[in-house]
Amino acid sequence: MALFLETQAISNELLRLIKEAKERLILVSPYLKASTHIQERLNTISKKGILSEFLIIYGKEELKKSEQDWIKEIENLEVIEKKNLHAKCYINEEKAIICSMNLYDFSQQNNIEMGILISKKDDEEAYNSLMDEISNLKINGTIKKFVKQLTFKEFD
Repeated sequence: MALFLETQAISNELLRLIKEAKERLILVSPYLKASTHIQERLNTISKKGILSEFLIIYGKEELKKSEQDWIKEIENLEVIEKKNLHAKCYINEEKAIICSMNLYDFSQQNNIEMGILISKKDDEEAYNSLMDEISNLKINGTIKKFVKQLTFKEFD
C-alpha cells in the first residue's frame, strides 16, 4: 500500500532511502542542484562500494560547474541526461518515492511538496512499472562522463 508524504516526510524518507540502499540507488530529478546533506550521503554510500547500480538521471539544463564538481567526487556514479525530464523519483532496491520535490534545499525548506512512498514488497506491480520506466529513460538518455581532477603535491 502506498503511503502519502508531505514535505518533511519526503525529506526524511529520502535520506532514509539513501542510507538504507544496499544494491541500488537511483535518483531521478530534472535539476542536479542537490543539498549539501544529500551530496554528503551520496559520497558516503559511494565510499562503501556496495551498490551494483548507482545512478542519477537528470534533464532540465546544462550542469553548472558547482554541480559538476560535486558529481566528480562521487565514486561509481553513473549520470544520464534525458532531455525534457521533469519527473522526480528516488529509488532503492526496496522502495521508491515519487514526488514533486527537487533535491535542493529550497524545495525541502520552503515549498509545499507532496509525494507517495511505495514498497516493492507491498506493491511489486507499481515498483516494477516504475523500474520499467527507469529502463526506458536509461536506454533513451545520454550517458555523461565526469572525470575527477587529480592533483599532485610536491615533496621536498
